[in-house]
Amino acid sequence: MKRFLILAVVGGLGLSACASAVSPAASRPARDASPVMSSSPGAKSSVERSEPKSCEPASGGTEGSLAQLADVRVGTHEGYDRVTFEFEPPSDGQYFGLPPYTLVEATPPITQDGSGEPVPVDGSQFAVVIFHGAAGYDFVEGTPSYSGPKDFRPDFPMLVEARETGDFEATLSWAFGLQGASCWRVQELQNPVRVVIDFPHD
Repeated sequence: MKRFLILAVVGGLGLSACASAVSPAASRPARDASPVMSSSPGAKSSVERSEPKSCEPASGGTEGSLAQLADVRVGTHEGYDRVTFEFEPPSDGQYFGLPPYTLVEATPPITQDGSGEPVPVDGSQFAVVIFHGAAGYDFVEGTPSYSGPKDFRPDFPMLVEARETGDFEATLSWAFGLQGASCWRVQELQNPVRVVIDFPHD
């Protein structure tokens, strides 16, 4: 029965839709390649505003892979702000790998996957990452795999807010509010499996 449920999830990945992607519109830091630095309360850094940029969508992962979210971390570094998504295998270990994902620009209103309700996100420019085949709970046991914050408001030089906008039918999505124009850089890392998104300060 468990195998049937997992196969049903895998088969349905292509049918899942994330409204936030098509809308009109701090834990375990030591495991990252560079240390996560939290912003001090009340401390703000200014970033020079520039004309809006058009950033190419980024995509990756492996089709048919399943993974459960283990951790989300945000940090600011010299020249860029970083968001890290860390994944772990379901309890039965089947089909584990980095799930397919797409990172795209977004225009408000940002909406909640499933309900379609508007989700307020601070910032002047926006992006959304969508993972197909990922969830914040175990696919077999149904227990939560991620219990950390679902709305970060660090007010970094570029990253203003990172907020979950969906965890529905094996589709996980997060939205990012930015201070201004910033085209991302994306890395896929192993041991543990991670997607790292950097938003340059200029």
